[in-house]
Amino acid sequence: MTWFEKILLVLGGTGGIFSLRKQVLSFTKNRIQTANATKELVALVNYWRKDAEFHRLKYTQILNENTYLKMELNLNISERDAVPIPFWKKDISGKMVWCSSEYERVFLLPYGKSKSDVLFKTDEESWGEMGKEWSKNDLWCIKNKSSWTGEEKLPLSSETDSLITYVIHKNVILYNGNVVGVMGVALMKNKQ
Repeated sequence: MTWFEKILLVLGGTGGIFSLRKQVLSFTKNRIQTANATKELVALVNYWRKDAEFHRLKYTQILNENTYLKMELNLNISERDAVPIPFWKKDISGKMVWCSSEYERVFLLPYGKSKSDVLFKTDEESWGEMGKEWSKNDLWCIKNKSSWTGEEKLPLSSETDSLITYVIHKNVILYNGNVVGVMGVALMKNKQ
């Protein structure tokens, strides 16, 4: 150090030392803040990794459940169709969304109808006044979120006035506590 630099340092007095101290403290403070920021960043990255893993697992779970439900639905459709009694499902508006082969054999074929004649139609649209009466029982189930068992009559065929009395059991279909439709089964009681 030259004598000129020594004089400047002395003339600078203790201000020079304080200035150096401020720089050291500032540097140290910045290092601490940087270390804290690095810790926060590492913690945040770890959180994102865990969150991403959680969502990946959740997505995999949903895919597995979806696959299971599809398999169960296909199995249930074939199982339901094999049930040897008339069985059907209607949506909340009373439109037939599914009926078994036995339903078609017992209720539709004697009238020259097929499933396509009743699917996505209300009973009234498919059967007229007689269907209007049946719809009242569906509406009662929906309104009361309850099952209904009673008798409903149907002519033996389109060519006769003879009636067949069926014992009908209807129940609501619930999804997450909300009524989404009505299902029913029929057993023949007698011919009149």
